[in-house]
Amino acid sequence: MATITKGNLLRVSKDPILAGVMQRMCIIGALAVCALASPCATTAATVELAGYPTGSFRWMDTARNVYGAAYRGGYSYTQASVVITCAMTGTVLTGTMSATNLKPNFTYQLKLSGFPEADPTSNINLGLAGRWWKEDWNGSSWANGWNLNNKGNGSFPNPNDDWYFANRDATSATSPTGKAYRFTGYRPFDYFITDEQGNAVLGFAMMSAYHVLYKTDQRVRSSSDGPIKHHAFDPDPSAHDAYDTNYPASTVDVFGEWERLPADRVGITPGDYMLDLLITEESFHESDEHAGFWAHAMHGVAPFTILPLTIETAVEPVHAAAPTQIAVQWGASTGIVLAASAYWQITNVVVNGAEHGVTNAWSFDLITNDQRVVVQMTPLTAAYGVPQWWLAEWLPDWTNDFDWAATNDIDGDGVLTWEEHLGGSHPGLRDSRFEISDQRIFDGSNGLTWVSVHRDPALPGFSIARTTNLVGVWSILVSNLHAAVDGTNIWYDGEPPAGGGVYYRVVAPAGL
Repeated sequence: MATITKGNLLRVSKDPILAGVMQRMCIIGALAVCALASPCATTAATVELAGYPTGSFRWMDTARNVYGAAYRGGYSYTQASVVITCAMTGTVLTGTMSATNLKPNFTYQLKLSGFPEADPTSNINLGLAGRWWKEDWNGSSWANGWNLNNKGNGSFPNPNDDWYFANRDATSATSPTGKAYRFTGYRPFDYFITDEQGNAVLGFAMMSAYHVLYKTDQRVRSSSDGPIKHHAFDPDPSAHDAYDTNYPASTVDVFGEWERLPADRVGITPGDYMLDLLITEESFHESDEHAGFWAHAMHGVAPFTILPLTIETAVEPVHAAAPTQIAVQWGASTGIVLAASAYWQITNVVVNGAEHGVTNAWSFDLITNDQRVVVQMTPLTAAYGVPQWWLAEWLPDWTNDFDWAATNDIDGDGVLTWEEHLGGSHPGLRDSRFEISDQRIFDGSNGLTWVSVHRDPALPGFSIARTTNLVGVWSILVSNLHAAVDGTNIWYDGEPPAGGGVYYRVVAPAGL
């Protein structure tokens, strides 16, 4: 369990159970060809996809209208153009795709696929954020490729992940990797329908993971599924050379079936990625002669970097430590435990500017931007308001009775401990006293030195008073003068009174 310590005041720990939930909810496959929805996005890039010349292609449109014989025999994805503009770093990836001369009135998946050997880390993170393609080593080649198809209830790890974890290390003496199985992670994350000329423009955000696509006349869409994409068209051979038959006008509605949940909040492990961006034909589980079988249409390699979000924790009042940051993934859900250290108590917790009173834990659900937690505390005190932490630091042998220690003269110097607290002297050292230790005259100014090495930084500052007559009135020259960092305080009176004697005193809070 990671523990974040704020000086000696606060312990901020990731809840081990919630941390597990966070890790499970924020693994997301993301695309390298996109502009980022993050203010830190930098380095624009353009990816042009290349067409697959062969495959188990579908030769009918989304409404099952079969393309003409000449089109079926002459069209190739090498004739299409798909360009995606992107930025290469960010916490969330978005992008714009521009496609021309794809198949008309046709539904495509936008998908990422991993490189198991070239970039195994990217491949694994993508699979844990999407789906798994499994192949067996048959002694001479990878064969019997098929999906792992048990997505469970959408939480991580799903049954597919469990199968992957249980079998990924199975060995084979003859395979090139030494493994019996080859797992390729992939993730459909968006989809689109082309117009009657095979063109499309798509703006996308990498927030969802889909299993496959359906038409609404095949399956009822659930609230966890992707949005319905609507397309109305009227194939006409006189206007569209992909058709030989004048089919009636059609209306189709397509949606993505969820693979990972929660919907629109699937994140990715921060880091550097190299993945293959694919456009894949959607076959809709149809079995017609020209229905196809989810053939890859076009692809291009996409490198990118995912940056983490942060949960910043701070303590008020601050003693020694700077604010601490916990790195989390976009879309994560996690919790932190807030525990005041000995001699302190939490009085308020402020999350992103909103006060929530006293609490010892805070949960974050589906994080999409940076978070800040400020824990406000006050010290537990002994008699005369002496903080227990101060007594424990300078009188560690007296922690069994703080009130007694605060009201007695432990070191026998004639000053009670609570008085030493106000002045900043050591309550356990006889020679440590709150007194002016040096006086000097420099360039017409009177200088004073006093030592307060052990002063509580939460106390109000010192005051300097001056008089020319010890039985007269003392005038305050300066107030709230905070102790020097090293405890040696030096102050100069730049305009001392002319002639005669002048007297000074340093005043600690409560008039010591």
